[in-house]
Parts: sequence; C-alpha cells; structure tokens
Amino acid sequence: MERLDRIEKIIEENALAMAELRKSQQETGLQIDKLTAENQINQKENEIFVRKEISEITETDDLFEYVDNLFSHLGISGGDAAEDFFYNALDEKKELGGVKFDEITKNVKQKKHRLEEEYDIFMENGNSVAIVEVKHKVKKDHLEKLIAKKAENFRILFPDYSNYKLYVGIAGLAFEPKTEEYATENGIVVLKQKGNVMEVNSKQMRAF
Repeated sequence: MERLDRIEKIIEENALAMAELRKSQQETGLQIDKLTAENQINQKENEIFVRKEISEITETDDLFEYVDNLFSHLGISGGDAAEDFFYNALDEKKELGGVKFDEITKNVKQKKHRLEEEYDIFMENGNSVAIVEVKHKVKKDHLEKLIAKKAENFRILFPDYSNYKLYVGIAGLAFEPKTEEYATENGIVVLKQKGNVMEVNSKQMRAF
C-alpha cells in the first residue's frame, strides 16, 4: 500500500511539474510573439521614416549629406567606403592612364617642419609616381587645392622622388557639374564609379 501511495505521489508531482512547464512555455511563447510583433512595428516605422526623409530631399547635396549621416550612424564613413572602392580597383591592375606601377599604398602621410599632407592613394614605379585624391563628391575647390597645394607640396615632402614623373588623379562617387571637364583640362586623371567597376578618363593626362 505504501508503495502505491509513493507511486501515486510521484505521478501527481510529475503532473504538476508538467503543468507548470506547459504554462511557462505558453508565457514564453507569448513574450516571443510580443517581441516579434514589436520588432516588426519598429522596422515598419523606421522604413516609413527613411522613405519620408528621402522623399523630402530635393537637392543632390542634401541627399549626399543624408547618406553620409546615415552611414555615420552605422559606423561607416562615406569617404572611407569610396577610398576602399578606388584603392581596390587600382590595386587590381596597378595602372593609371596606361602607366604601370609596381607598388600601391593608401593614406600616405608626410610632415616636414610645418608642412604636412596626406595622400589617399600613392603609386610608384622606377621613374614615375601617382597621387590620387578620393572624395565622396568632387567639387571644384577640391581640384584647385589638389593642383596648387597637394601636387606642389609632394615635391617638397618627398625629395627622393624629385626626378620622377608625377601624375595626379581625382576619384569620386559623384562630381559637381563641370568639375570633370576642369580636371581633364588641367591634366588630372578622373576616376569614377560606374556600377561595380571603375571608369577612368585619362585623355589629357600629363605629368606635373
């Protein structure tokens, strides 16, 4: 009799435990369903917000600024993304305007007294070097600074290359009106993104 009582007690305890487990599972399932629903609502609200923001952007400059801000919230720099794209494209063939190069480096910094510059992409071979400035969106003042300042300062900061031919390039995901023409007229190689490939305009390329 005692043995039957013990068995019945065990069965009863197991039944209670199973009931509590089912209840816990149901509550957990409800919590998961609630979280999933809330997440879907948040995603929908975010999508509506982004679409609304973009629909209100009428100027290209505003769109680029918006994208830059969006990238920054994600921990991504639009400039860094552009730099990586053009560096990888140039590294594949190590060529600029038909000139072959042996080495390619990015973010080359040099300082001499109070003069300091950083070159986004630097390429060299036995008798020529190339510097490429990378911008998310290229403006005329970027080109003026590149010609009058960065190209000139290169000779001062890197005297070992004083007898080398110096080629200059400007790379960008977008260009302000007439900036590409201004660049080519001044002998600068223009690099643009076209889909997943790099487009190069070196028709009037010259050594500086």
